[in-house]
Formats: sequence, structure tokens, C-alpha cells
Amino acid sequence: MKNQFTHYEFLKTFGNLPKSAVYLIFGEDDYLREKVEKAILKFYSETNELDKAVLYGDETNATFVLEELEMLPFISENRLVILKNFEQLKPKDQKRIQEYCEKPFDSSILLIVSQKPDLKTATLKKIGEIAISVSCKKPYNASDLLRWLNSELRIRNLRMEQKAMNLFVNSIELNYNIAANELEKLMLFTKNSPIISYEAVLACVGKSSVKNIFDLQNALGQKNLKLSLKILQNMLENQESGIFIISMLTRFFLLVLKIKSLRKQNIGDNEIIAKHMWEIFRNYRKNYLEAANHFNRDELRKIFFALLQADTALKSREAKLEKIIMTTLMFEICGKGI
Repeated sequence: MKNQFTHYEFLKTFGNLPKSAVYLIFGEDDYLREKVEKAILKFYSETNELDKAVLYGDETNATFVLEELEMLPFISENRLVILKNFEQLKPKDQKRIQEYCEKPFDSSILLIVSQKPDLKTATLKKIGEIAISVSCKKPYNASDLLRWLNSELRIRNLRMEQKAMNLFVNSIELNYNIAANELEKLMLFTKNSPIISYEAVLACVGKSSVKNIFDLQNALGQKNLKLSLKILQNMLENQESGIFIISMLTRFFLLVLKIKSLRKQNIGDNEIIAKHMWEIFRNYRKNYLEAANHFNRDELRKIFFALLQADTALKSREAKLEKIIMTTLMFEICGKGI
């Protein structure tokens, strides 16, 4: 791919690049794909409106895509057609899209989005030679998050001292979406001050629920009731929301159930870690595998019911009983009962 950029390079230089009839956004990071897509939409939107169509590879075929591309724009200079889930198109349809890319219409822009493309296929190789391609990989380490944070601070005209930035990126999970949410919380906490101090990061993110919640998940995954209660008490005393804890635990046990389902399909743990746990910070992946050893499907069914009951109780007038509700939940997850 001669015109391939990382998301960071593309967003930094996009305004200076020549317009292209075809763009290819690929990679497994949902947050970055959406960010790049929005940047392209904004670039081609001369007014508040833009002639566009959004199609999905698992719901359409090349004929429909080409028909959309053939339509002339009415309210803007270009018609933009976004084709998502390209990898789910049939090979013959992918081939027809490639042929279009070789001779695109002057008035149309094709934006191909693919989460897991096979870049070794002749079709995508050819598209890659024609298109401006943008790679959207998940963050590999804290340095990737630091680069992202620097970019976001520059866009928002904010300043943060280096010590504060290091604390920020090392206090959260390796996930751009989580990082974006934490930055929004930090801005609210500092009341949109142009300077974010180390003390503000320490108060808002440094005692981050992310690390605490992973400690709690790990303790529950081992059915360690004593440790789970200790971590829970610390989180509640630091004003962590019971509803947040329940939402994260629900996600945790859904992933545990996913691991058990994959194992039932005779998929090994190494393959599960490599191909099916991208959403999990790599340092915690083995904890999920270990947790899957400690719970059977019947226990997981009871846990989901207990999580639902606790969530309903906290969202009702019983919220004042948060500590009792959450403590009871710990006993139920660990299979101790009360």
C-alpha cells in the first residue's frame, strides 16, 4: 500500500493530502475507525449536509453499492458512499468493488471500512494501491496512549504537565475509548480549565476505578470472597458507583462465558488470547482464562440473574442500601449465599 498511513499520521496531515476517490479504513479499534471516518465526512462536507449513503457488507452486494456510487449528488459537490464490513462481502462482490476503484466516478467518493481485512488477498492489495489507506490499530502500550493524549490536548487547547500525562496513561486500561471517556470526566472535574494539574489527574483518574475494578474482577474470578469484600469496601468508600461496578462485572462475566463457549468449540487458550480477546488489556487476559476455570454455565446463569437483581435494586429507591446490595452480590457471585 503506497498511500498507507497510521491513524495518527492521517489525522495530522489529512488537510494537506490530495483528495482521493477511494479511502480504505481498516483495523480493529472501533474508536479510531469512527474518528477517521468523521474526519473524512467533515472534510467533504461543504455545508451541514452531505450526499451520502451507508451500506454494510453483510447486508448488501456490489450491485447496490455501484448503484449508489452512480447516483449524482444533489446537495453537495460529491456523493460519499460508506461501505462498512467490507470483509463480509462475497469474494465476487469484493472483486467488482476493486474494479470500480480502478475507474471511479468523478463525483463519488467511496469509503471502505473493514475491521478484519485480509490484506494479503489480490483484491485488497489492488484497492490498497489505489486508495488512501488508514490503519486503526489498538494501543499496544502506554506510549501509544501518550501520543493520543498529546494529540487530544492540542486539539482542545489544553495543557497538562508531563508528570500528569504519565499518571493519566498509566492509570487506565489500554483502550482509546476508555481514555477518551476519562479525559471527558477530567475536563468536567476541572470545569474546563485550560491547564490540568497533576493533582487533578490524581484525584479524578489516579484513583481510577479501572484498576480497582480489575482487582475486584480478579478476586471474584478466583472466588476469593474475603479479598472481594475488601476491594469493594475500598471502592465504595472512594465514592465509586455501584451501578458502574455492576456494569463492569456484567461485561467481565460475559467474556468469561465467551471463553467457555470458545473452549467448547475446541479452540485453545493461546488462540483465544490471540484472536478473541482484543478488547481486554493484555496484562489481564490470563485472569479471564483462569476465571473461566472456576465457574460452570449454571453458576454463570445465577450470577447474571444476581447482577440484574442488584442493578434493578440500585436504580430503584433501594439505592440508599447500596453497601448491603453490593455486599450481597459478592456473596452470591462467590457461591456463598447469605
